[in-house]
Amino acid sequence: MFLTDSTCPYGAGVEFEFIIENGQVQSFTFNGGTYYGGNPVPDQAEHKKSDPAVKAAMAGAKPIRINQLAGAVPQSYSAEFALTFSQGPKTLTVGRFHQKGKQVYLLVNRLQKDISVEVKGQKSVQMLDPSTGKIKKVSLPATLPIKAVRALMLIP
Repeated sequence: MFLTDSTCPYGAGVEFEFIIENGQVQSFTFNGGTYYGGNPVPDQAEHKKSDPAVKAAMAGAKPIRINQLAGAVPQSYSAEFALTFSQGPKTLTVGRFHQKGKQVYLLVNRLQKDISVEVKGQKSVQMLDPSTGKIKKVSLPATLPIKAVRALMLIP
């Protein structure tokens, strides 16, 4: 599936050519994934020898208008966070991911010193410390220590 009405200043380029030639897009879509691209829909590669591969991969592309995108994504996730954190972006980087239908939060201490982060939200979370391998259940709200330049993972 390709988006239309988007502003994409680049053509197919090397990265796109690489994923086409190595079958990454085909493998992804064969396994149930939906590939979203942007206009222009590529019909040429950076190198002429790769044009047939790009054309073949794009033959089944179904354009969709950008204002229809939300309805086209069958398993979109809420943009809302289930947890809130006391530290701001200068101190704490928060990444939110989804794994097996669950939200996973990665909290990264950006400082060269230990910090404490107050976490509020659901009744409890599972806390994983990648540095030590320890996993434990934590009742919320809670204040969690994160060592300098370390991370914690939280699963509500």
